Amino acid sequence: MKKKRKIGRPKKPIKARVEAIHFDFAKIKSFASCGIIDEQFQKTLGIGKRTWDRWKKEDPEFMTLLKNGKELADNDVVKSLFKRTMGYQYHEVTREPNLNGVLVITKQVIKEVPPDVGACAFWLKNRQRDKWKERIEMDSGLDDSEIEALRKLAKETMKKYI
Repeated sequence: MKKKRKIGRPKKPIKARVEAIHFDFAKIKSFASCGIIDEQFQKTLGIGKRTWDRWKKEDPEFMTLLKNGKELADNDVVKSLFKRTMGYQYHEVTREPNLNGVLVITKQVIKEVPPDVGACAFWLKNRQRDKWKERIEMDSGLDDSEIEALRKLAKETMKKYI
């Protein structure tokens, strides 16, 4: 039995295709760690969505590189969110020009940022969903036939007013 011949030119490895457009895998990981999303990658590389998706599917090294880069960005966001939930301190340095026009440090202050209630709520809603969810499930105690009867009654009542 003859082996079926593939039609078209042979495919280059994805790494070679990326390097052909003057990019390398290190730059892609670096961009991913800065939070760049897939659509921005596609525009930067000058490729379409289908090509991008195919590259991710065909090359496990490429996909791992993207995932690792994106995880770095996600970890930075988690650290920042946690910092906001707990409150933090930072050093503020004021520089002013002296008589010669050279900037010199005139004041150093330690400022305190209090915990952010919004950040706390967001953190808890995502980390402890069962305890902190906004939507409360209520049980009416009615069975399905009673609920359906109420729906029909509501529809009939609405028809009278329309």
